[in-house]
Amino acid sequence: VNTNDEHGIIGDVNTYNSMLYIVALNAMKIMTNYFEPNEQGQNYINNTLNPALEYAYGNLSILLWVPNFNGSNGYYREEFCINGEYSPNSLQSDVLYGYLWGLILDLDKHWEIPINNILSHLEQVYIRNWSPYGLQFMTNRTISSLSCGESQSQDILTGGFQDFDTWEMATIDHFVERIYLNYYLDNSLSSTMKILETELNKYRLLFKDQWDYRDTSSTYNDIDPEYSRPVVNSHYARQLIHYTSILALNGQDLYIDHETNKLQLTIQPKISLTGDNGCLPILIPQAHFLLSLDSQNKCFQLNGTFGN
Repeated sequence: VNTNDEHGIIGDVNTYNSMLYIVALNAMKIMTNYFEPNEQGQNYINNTLNPALEYAYGNLSILLWVPNFNGSNGYYREEFCINGEYSPNSLQSDVLYGYLWGLILDLDKHWEIPINNILSHLEQVYIRNWSPYGLQFMTNRTISSLSCGESQSQDILTGGFQDFDTWEMATIDHFVERIYLNYYLDNSLSSTMKILETELNKYRLLFKDQWDYRDTSSTYNDIDPEYSRPVVNSHYARQLIHYTSILALNGQDLYIDHETNKLQLTIQPKISLTGDNGCLPILIPQAHFLLSLDSQNKCFQLNGTFGN
């Protein structure tokens, strides 16, 4: 079912929702094993969740994966229409949003999405959708693909939010996915960091408002009405998803022992802590810390705050 609430009609099946559906089913399997560790729970997994996952994986592969289009590496198309009115060349920047949540929640180890497909998709998104302002929302979409064959006018491709606008959440998510997967741009962490810096500096230096509520943008000029962007809010996704960049860079992993209910926090930073001024934030429920290097005593310090 298509519930992605962007402008126009985007197919009977789309990758954005499919990824979220798959990660939700995998989360349900883990929660069922925890809350119903009995025959009833196992029957629910075997008879309901596993068949749903098998069907979802199959459709993701058959309907939405483009293995090799015009000689390029494969990618997940934006959508599929049953009546055939879709464009396999259309590429939406953030269809892996659900996959990102799988990485955050450590669910990617439990699913059957080929990692090479994910890496290839990330490569194509950057090659085809990157702009000086970040990742564009969409490239190569046509009226027929947008409307799934229904009669539409050119107006459906215009309006306040257009495909060439950059989607700030997509830029952040793309960066975080690369960090989690160690799939660095140009095989360089510093080059990959420039993806996030593009988004951060736009709000810090160009807009001069890091909490502007609107989450899509292109060129921006308050005086010139032709470029009066950012133009629309995206469920405050940009503001809320920023924290995932911290989780990815500090390499933190919070493990819960379900038998003893004890927590174990491990940290494997992706960036080096150099000098006494270097620090990394660590975020866990109801607490946050700063991990810093004490070079004089040759140790790390973890200073934090607990409570709501």
